[in-house]
Amino acid sequence: MFAKIQRTATYRPGDRVIFRVCKRSTHPGHRAVHVRPEPLGEGYQYEVDKFWTVREVRDNELVVLTRRGKIRAVDIGDPLLHVANWWERLIYRDRFPSELASSDTAGISSV
Repeated sequence: MFAKIQRTATYRPGDRVIFRVCKRSTHPGHRAVHVRPEPLGEGYQYEVDKFWTVREVRDNELVVLTRRGKIRAVDIGDPLLHVANWWERLIYRDRFPSELASSDTAGISSV
């Protein structure tokens, strides 16, 4: 009856984005959220937010700059990726990369 509407954000270079990464470890860090024990109890599964800046927009992917200066390619339709809201940009302003890196794109890694 109702068509499912798929919302896709419009990204531009310089936009702040947040990517939620699923991780596993025996000792989750202080930024870990949704911490849960592994089935056999040897460690934990949890999620961590990564704060990136859009560097380039391509057809189906974004080229982003990480906090440590790495360049990554992320699928635009990934449900773990979202544009930071105004309050996320305010609260987490120190966690986003401050500048866009140089224009070379060598060494792009996919997530």
